[in-house]
Amino acid sequence: MRWFGRTVWLGLISLGAFWTGHLPTGPHGQELAGPAPPAGHPERLVPTALTPQELILSRELGWTL
Repeated sequence: MRWFGRTVWLGLISLGAFWTGHLPTGPHGQELAGPAPPAGHPERLVPTALTPQELILSRELGWTL
């Protein structure tokens, strides 16, 4: 009976994902990542200088000299 409940549950999840257009979840429930944003997109990570407070914390943690 447990396998039947799991099969129905996974089927309902798949049906809901189909109706809403969401990506299927990964093996541990996390969403699968989509493609990276294009170059110049504001959400792209770019190297920036650390603030003085961040630099102090980074040195205390041993990340920078």
